[in-house]
Amino acid sequence: MIEQPLRRLPITSPPAPYESLESYLSRLERINHLPLGALRRWTATSAKAKAKYNQFTSVTIDIAKVSILSGIPESTLRQAITGFMPDEDRRLLQPQQRPACPRCVHRAGGAVLCRHPFHYFTCLRHRTLVGGRAWGHPIEGPHSHLDLSLVPEVFSTQRRHRQLIRRYGHPTMADALVISEQWFEYFVQRHGMLNRSRTRITRLLGPKPGRLSIDSPAHVISYRPELVSLAGILAAPHWRAIAAAPETRARFYQEIDRITNLHGYEPITKQDPIHHWIQSLEPRRRSTLARFTEFDELFQNQ
Repeated sequence: MIEQPLRRLPITSPPAPYESLESYLSRLERINHLPLGALRRWTATSAKAKAKYNQFTSVTIDIAKVSILSGIPESTLRQAITGFMPDEDRRLLQPQQRPACPRCVHRAGGAVLCRHPFHYFTCLRHRTLVGGRAWGHPIEGPHSHLDLSLVPEVFSTQRRHRQLIRRYGHPTMADALVISEQWFEYFVQRHGMLNRSRTRITRLLGPKPGRLSIDSPAHVISYRPELVSLAGILAAPHWRAIAAAPETRARFYQEIDRITNLHGYEPITKQDPIHHWIQSLEPRRRSTLARFTEFDELFQNQ
């Protein structure tokens, strides 16, 4: 059977920044009243790819066909849609799809799901929560009712996060944020919430917020400033060198105390993510010291 040539859809819409490929195709189907999965079949790279309904990548979906149907240039699609981005760029995005800011995409013709960068936590323009945890499951429940103006430090935290990315680079900060997130989950499960987190939750939900899960929006917001601050020192070469050396490691623990307002923090179990992170630094440090020692011996023997 000869396939008919593709042509532009009657109604088109540009992709939102960091929109997933699945979300974009579903949205075009919805606004053009097409059957579910129609565009998935029309844009498949091959007959074999048509059978892979759960895979929305550049391997299974032909960007040229999407460009024809949407009327959007391929270069724009590559920049906006995560499924067409290079692997190294996708690594810097949150693993979970999350709804875009509803006020930013209110004319998009339906729900827009995005894989935001790790630093993108709130829409600064509309002051709404759009992000969640850096790893694991997305945040639970509705969050549009939360008045983020009650916790203005969350917005300054996002600006601070962007500054850290410019200083240390996307990959380093993405890795540091995941470790920081793991540490906060570990700490909360064993010791309870930080005092500062309790204060923010009270401001958001009142004096009797009830029981909150670790994925609830208010809980995720409550420790965000400390989360980013901890990620900042995990990414900083200065603090990495201090943490790697046993003789100066106490200073690193004191800095965590200062950030979190704890008193006398020190990893006491091997399950502590900070303990694992420090262990990952030690072989690198020993290797560096060995090279310097080798060089000194060679120099002295000349």
